Amino acid sequence: MKQVINTIKALRLLSQKPLRASQLQDILGTSKGATYRIIRDLRASGEVVERTLCTYSIKPKNQTHKPQNHEQPNSNIKLLKNDESNRSQTATDNSRKRR
Repeated sequence: MKQVINTIKALRLLSQKPLRASQLQDILGTSKGATYRIIRDLRASGEVVERTLCTYSIKPKNQTHKPQNHEQPNSNIKLLKNDESNRSQTATDNSRKRR
């Protein structure tokens, strides 16, 4: 329950201004490990982003959550189709070389 309360406090603090993890630790009075767990949870929820090395802030409202792999949803299908067409082209080329 205490981590939930500290997570809410951290979210409020980070909405006011960007803070380093050590500053957040000092203000909340938590251990280093507990502070990074709070930051990890907030980052996983998409509420907090790392602005610079160990400096965190609230994600701007106009920024949308992007997939981690930075690929379009249908890009894997396109890659498969390209791979299949490359294989058929290679097979055709190989059969011509054998003649």
